[in-house]
Amino acid sequence: MDVCVLPLPYFSTQLEHVIIPSTTRQGVPVQVAFHLIGHTTRGDDTSNAQNSRALLASMLLKSALRTMGHKHLGRAHFRTDRAIHLSGYVRTTITNDFNFGSIGVDRKIQIGPVLLCSASHALSRFELWPGYSMHVIRGSGNMAVVTDITHKVLRTETVLDTLRRIREQCRDKNTARQMSQRALLGQVVVTRYNNRAYHIDKIDWQMSPLNTFQRNDGTTMTFQQYYATMYNRTITNLTQPLLVHYHKRDKNAARRSHQGGGGKEAIREASPIYLIPELTHLTGISDSMRKDGAVMKAISTQTRISPESRKNILEFFIKEVATHPETQGQFSSWGVDVHDRVHEVTGSLLSPEEVQFQKNAIRSNSLTAEWGSSSRNHALMRSVPLRVWQVLFCKDHEEQALSFVHNMQKVGRLIKLVISPPQLVPLTNDDAGTYMAAIAKNIREDLQCIVCILPNAKRDRYDAIKRMHSRELHVPSQCVLLKSLTDQRTVMSVCHKIALQITCKLGGELWRVKLNVAGTMVVGIDICQNVPKPTQSVAGFCASTNQHCTQYYSTVVFQEANQDKIAAIGTCITAALERFKHSNGHLPEAVIVYRDGLSDSAANVERDEIHLLYQAFGMVYEPTTTPRLTYITVKKRVHTRIFHTKSSSTSSASVPSPAYPSPSSLASPLLPSPSSPFPVPSLSSPAPSPVSICNPAPGTVVSSHDAPFNFFLVSQSTQQGTIMPGHYLVVHDTSGMSPLHIQQFTYKMCHLYYNWPGTIRVPAPCQYAQKAAFLAGQSIHSQPTHTLADKLYFL
Repeated sequence: MDVCVLPLPYFSTQLEHVIIPSTTRQGVPVQVAFHLIGHTTRGDDTSNAQNSRALLASMLLKSALRTMGHKHLGRAHFRTDRAIHLSGYVRTTITNDFNFGSIGVDRKIQIGPVLLCSASHALSRFELWPGYSMHVIRGSGNMAVVTDITHKVLRTETVLDTLRRIREQCRDKNTARQMSQRALLGQVVVTRYNNRAYHIDKIDWQMSPLNTFQRNDGTTMTFQQYYATMYNRTITNLTQPLLVHYHKRDKNAARRSHQGGGGKEAIREASPIYLIPELTHLTGISDSMRKDGAVMKAISTQTRISPESRKNILEFFIKEVATHPETQGQFSSWGVDVHDRVHEVTGSLLSPEEVQFQKNAIRSNSLTAEWGSSSRNHALMRSVPLRVWQVLFCKDHEEQALSFVHNMQKVGRLIKLVISPPQLVPLTNDDAGTYMAAIAKNIREDLQCIVCILPNAKRDRYDAIKRMHSRELHVPSQCVLLKSLTDQRTVMSVCHKIALQITCKLGGELWRVKLNVAGTMVVGIDICQNVPKPTQSVAGFCASTNQHCTQYYSTVVFQEANQDKIAAIGTCITAALERFKHSNGHLPEAVIVYRDGLSDSAANVERDEIHLLYQAFGMVYEPTTTPRLTYITVKKRVHTRIFHTKSSSTSSASVPSPAYPSPSSLASPLLPSPSSPFPVPSLSSPAPSPVSICNPAPGTVVSSHDAPFNFFLVSQSTQQGTIMPGHYLVVHDTSGMSPLHIQQFTYKMCHLYYNWPGTIRVPAPCQYAQKAAFLAGQSIHSQPTHTLADKLYFL
């Protein structure tokens, strides 16, 4: 273990190597070695010193949470004794019995033990663990702890229950094993005996709890004996298979040492951890739960917390941490004080954008940043007539198919889109093979699009259709669920969305916004790790090819799982530059890259990818005409929350004039005492005034002048819960754009995602890249045909 010595009595600054004897939780003797890597003193503001102090503060906070009874799981700490138990459908909610005192918490938020019950039969059994995510970041002159409320969904049934249910539904053992692997591989499970999370990498059908293994002390025992001895758990089913988990570091090391041997062989050589299905519980929301509106409503009731309630709960939690009798001694011995207020900053509000259609323009709603209801009767910016298309449907659903065609033509007249009568192709049944045979039989060279009306959301049929169209036929496809066409209250809205999606897939444009960046190509990159093969991930790449950033070239790259750097980014950008030149007659003068999908540990990925981009520029451009490059990392899943404070004495909810505070300003600061190694900030807070807390309006920006320049942007609105901003870090910039110009351009790009008549959380190219990567990884399983690269076929 490497340490940076702080000026405290626990370490001698003269020692370079210290070995301390200790024991593990199982009583095995070990020795912990500490290696001196540097010193830091009070007032030392170097980067290493600040990182060391942040690490110390993080360790103190985690220790305090353990003292208070929180269980560490993943990147958060949970109170398992305050679990929210859900049984079946929710109809009534029992009153919360956890007393928050007079802090003004919304009584609908259940933080203490509560049972949600129903009189109807239980279809889903699971519970929610309430918890907190905390990490320390460096601020301006001090540090801050970023804290947020989180929940872990834990199913009360065990993995063994899932295996049994799958076996009952299958005819033979082999089919049951295949279905079990499809359902469990890649899932995250929790073991209640030690509250740890594991990723299922394999199911070993040849092993059982009666198999033996060798312990660190050389003794041999069965898994049944081990769990009885170490955790006092009795295993009742002695024939169940074992779940296998590999350490991430072992998998990565094995893959690196077997570059030419393939991922599966590499994983087999990694040291495994065996888990008992009877003692493990699945986490997360299953597909069946996600489709169940009552269950999702029950979960959202607990997880979508209003801004004022969230702020009150967080401040109460921080105060509880700071004043707990057993944690006060830990903080004081290290000279750390924890401030129990949410830090206040000043932000800026960008102007609402004007959305341009073919003959007129609409200003987006300043409160919701949406324009769906006011745009349904406006002509599209550039439509593509739909003259040759087919509709496939089961013959029992002919009435719904005819009604769908009628409604599509009705929508087309409203948005000035020519939709000719299609070729109707009735099918004898809904098997995937029947759809494939009918598509192959009726294919023609001038066919523009094929619409498949599906009776249900069967995954293998959908994947087969997408795979055939994207790899073999070079024709866009549109899949429509039958149930979405049967509700007369929403059918016109559904047909309107389908017409817009088909227009995008044919190369049309729905709307534009004024960008003021001529000669610029905008690139979005994202990585999809959620693919069937655990050894694989898919990177999506999407680049604009016209001046309005409404036409795109897209491609995907298959690479190893958990790999952040895209080694083929040079090949992708070269192809995109050629498409841009073909469309505009010249290469772009500037390239703006929005890089999403990076993990927190990807420290050098940005530097390597920027180097690869410049290498690609050198192969396409003349030495004196290299384009200006702006490389911005995007994080859409952040723990920082922004609350808009509105004085009760005023009726205006606007954000004050622009300012550029530290990004840590949205967290609770860790305030050092004068005797600590932490720098002491000067604080002068005004007297508190009565305010109300609400979500900030779309276009709200909180910025930083720290290097590198970064900012938080709220680009959406929400009617429930607390809005989550996006975090943008400008890693590299030679464009000469001002910080305000970068923020405005980023907000404009959030208006150009054609699958939603409103703003989205990230710039449109990032979302398009994510959609392309997800479709390729989940359904196509290979590179789509290049003839679809200029179309938004993945919508």
